[in-house]
Amino acid sequence: MKKIFALTLCLSLPAVAASYSQYSVPVPTELAPYATFVLNSSTVTEDASGIVLSYDLPAELVGQNHPTIVLGGKKRPGNVLLLEGEFGEASCFSRNAKLECIVKYEDLEIDLAGVERLLNQQVSDPHERELRLQVARIFGGEPVGIVEMTPDSYK
Repeated sequence: MKKIFALTLCLSLPAVAASYSQYSVPVPTELAPYATFVLNSSTVTEDASGIVLSYDLPAELVGQNHPTIVLGGKKRPGNVLLLEGEFGEASCFSRNAKLECIVKYEDLEIDLAGVERLLNQQVSDPHERELRLQVARIFGGEPVGIVEMTPDSYK
């Protein structure tokens, strides 16, 4: 059974693409410089039926063949939304002109061998490559992350 989290938004979000989005994995301090990724494809959409967040997880965390994450829910009185998606659940809030979501995933297939192959191609420094792989392993063991989106309408 999919879990549902409450979502409280202080700002109204029109249908827009996010102008800037990033994804970060909660990790120990020494890995923090390697745990934040730019999301190149993300959207926040709101209409009369509710809100939908959509983004692709970084290939450096899940491998090349990954699904698009879509989380959505209906508006409730008091700007409370209940969100759920095929691969997880989110608790979101708006702060400093950003939409921030803590996302927990379920049934997400992670290809650590694919992540390692990708990092071998992208990162020449062996020490940095190992630190980035540690971030992916942490994410694979407990797939939780933070999405930050700044929709164009917030500017």
